[in-house]
Parts: sequence; structure tokens; C-alpha cells
Amino acid sequence: MRSEYVAKAARKYIGIAILFLFISLLIFLALYGPHFWEFKKLEVNRTKWASQNITHYRFDLELICYCPYTFATIEVQDGQIVSMVNSNGTAVTQGSSEFVVFQNVGTVENLFDRIQKKLVEAYVTIPTYDSKYGFPTSIRFDQLGLHSDITYTITNFEVLP
Repeated sequence: MRSEYVAKAARKYIGIAILFLFISLLIFLALYGPHFWEFKKLEVNRTKWASQNITHYRFDLELICYCPYTFATIEVQDGQIVSMVNSNGTAVTQGSSEFVVFQNVGTVENLFDRIQKKLVEAYVTIPTYDSKYGFPTSIRFDQLGLHSDITYTITNFEVLP
């Protein structure tokens, strides 16, 4: 009789444990969803970038989108854009419409922030990262069905003295 009671109680507690694990899995998926591994890659590469302690650098940034401005060479020092040159070799002045297009993605830190924001907003976000420094080399964002695709490509990265 006692063993039947123990077996019944054990089945009850096992059922509760399985239900708890299932609910935990649902909460986890709701919070991180299909982007879990992208969040992990973002975290690893953001840490790699920060560990390099790079404060002065230059890179080419290309936007592939329905945008009026699609290319700039950007120099960054201490987290601030210090110069920007467009595809014609003309300096882009701060406050111009062209500067505004690039300023929100014109530093590596801003690119990481953009990736994180879009992952949270559940955009289809496909970033790739530089294996040495960890900065994003290509980022594609797409909000399903809205034809709002935009791709950022980072090339010719160089650390400056």
C-alpha cells in the first residue's frame, strides 16, 4: 500500500517537473526566439571588439538599399566620427543629409547597437563578423514582407595610430 502511494506521488512530481521544464522552454523561446544564437554571436564578437581597445580606425561602409547615399569612408576616433568621405571623394559635412544617413551606423559600436536593436525587434538579421577584431563585416536586415531590406557591408578596415 505504501509503495503505491510513493509511486503515485512520484508520478505526480515528475509530471509537475516536466510541466515546469516545458513552461521554462516556452518562456525562453519567447524571450530569445530564433535569434538566440545571433544574440550569442553578437555578445562574443562585441566582447572581442572591446578587448582590442581600438580607439582610432577607418573603414568603408556600403549600404545596399533604396537609399540616396550608399557609400562612405569613415574615420572614427574615441567613438566619434571625425571624418567622412563619400564615393565621389567629397568630404561629408556634419549635419548634411548624407551625414545623417551614416551617423547612426558610422562606428563599430553603433553597428553592434543596430544589430541588437533589430534582433530585439524580430527582424531577420544576418550579421557576419571579422574573425580577428570581431567587428561586423556584413549585416542584412529584413522585416518580413515589408520590402525594407538593407545590407551594410564593411570593408577596408584599418587601425590607425
